[in-house]
Amino acid sequence: MKNSSRSDLKKECPYCGKVVNTRGLNVHVMNSSNEEHGPFRETPDGFDPNDVEAFVEDAKNDGSKENVTTPRRETMENRIFLCNYCNELCEGLNGLEVHLRDSQGDVLHPEDASVEDNEFTIIPADDNYNPIMDLDDVYRIQKHRRQRGEIFSETKPERFVDGENIVQDIATVIEQKPELEDQPERVMALFNATETQFKQGVTVAKNRR
Repeated sequence: MKNSSRSDLKKECPYCGKVVNTRGLNVHVMNSSNEEHGPFRETPDGFDPNDVEAFVEDAKNDGSKENVTTPRRETMENRIFLCNYCNELCEGLNGLEVHLRDSQGDVLHPEDASVEDNEFTIIPADDNYNPIMDLDDVYRIQKHRRQRGEIFSETKPERFVDGENIVQDIATVIEQKPELEDQPERVMALFNATETQFKQGVTVAKNRR
């Protein structure tokens, strides 16, 4: 068996089959709200992520798993996925796939954006895909995931990874996506930005126009 770093190791959710990084399994279960996973921000009785066997994703080199990168589609459609690149709310796995395909290469999405690249946040919704929690809370959860390293730098286009000038980055995004000016929590969650940095970014974007 090849030597693998912690970031190479994956685990399969015992409730829906989604494959996530080892340290992301508990967060995935807590952020999923349905009959299988239980209430939002809770885990089912008896669940212990340490009891789930870890494996390396490259079945050719390890042989421990096959076809592990595709979530079970039938359990993924009646949920809202939060795009890790832009925090867009997407209806089901198919909605997320369409969103990423249509957004590839724009100011926030890399050219090769794919549903298989990241551990996307799943939020509770009703049968009509309306979130059953406040959107500001949704974005705060996403911001905390970034701060804890559960959403990695690969989920940002290369020009935003270093975060050397958050105000300028926010200005660039709002300049190209003006609708985000009215969604401060969404933007602040993307860049781990403060409200002051967001407002400064808006001002810079307006001055560029």
